[in-house]
Amino acid sequence: MQRSGSRYFVHQLSTHPEIVSDGELFVGWGGEGGRGYADFGPMKKEIEQSFDRHCAIAGTKFAGFKWMTNQGHDERRHAIKKYMLNRGVKLVYLWRRNVLRQLISNLANRRTVGLAHPESREDAAKADVDLELPAGGDLIHALKKIERQRRRVRSYYHPEVKETAVFYEDLIAGSPRYNDSWARVVKFLGAAPHAFEPSAADTVIIHQSRPTLASVRNADEVRATLEAACRNQRDREAHAHVAADILVVCDELQREYGAFPEKPPAAGYVAT
Repeated sequence: MQRSGSRYFVHQLSTHPEIVSDGELFVGWGGEGGRGYADFGPMKKEIEQSFDRHCAIAGTKFAGFKWMTNQGHDERRHAIKKYMLNRGVKLVYLWRRNVLRQLISNLANRRTVGLAHPESREDAAKADVDLELPAGGDLIHALKKIERQRRRVRSYYHPEVKETAVFYEDLIAGSPRYNDSWARVVKFLGAAPHAFEPSAADTVIIHQSRPTLASVRNADEVRATLEAACRNQRDREAHAHVAADILVVCDELQREYGAFPEKPPAAGYVAT
């Protein structure tokens, strides 16, 4: 998904001597003025050209590209699935464990056009804008929407297409899961074992290295909303209406800020 760390992931994966990966093949295809996803033919041609281009490189055994979950899967899922099975494609789903950070990054990206992937600390400072998040039911809806989109797209290809899923937070330097996560991805693809060394990626991390709500103007209201959603977490089965990803957000906020403040739920919040 957008703002999931996919540029970093592709950059690191491509340091493996047997793997070459394109960027986002279908950026700009959707929306007004885009090429659209009405016909899978042009999309298939774009994929084949990418594979042919990369497979011509000496030593390449695995070629891939980034394909966002909102780029034609709803419209063309049957044709895409047939193609994947015929071509022997493997899917690596890259998610953000903390969906609130992803939402923050998305909003910041819309506010700072051209700074989606800053290459200097100066550009990163420009991208670190003062944000106001939705609160109450609107916030819960936005977070659950991300999780629903993940489940929906996965359902189109599961279980026939070979797949694995990995979290961005486990792939960055300093994560205790760093080595195991990269090793699992490489093994899944079938490439030779390769030790990934944290390299100087061509982007600067903006939000991941700071407290979750550092750039959020209405942080207290956001925390109150999440407290209402995750109250009594010790009995999580009683809160099956709360998406698992939102519980992850609550855990991280509690680690960063301590116990949630004793405040009433944000106005308009409905636990659905």
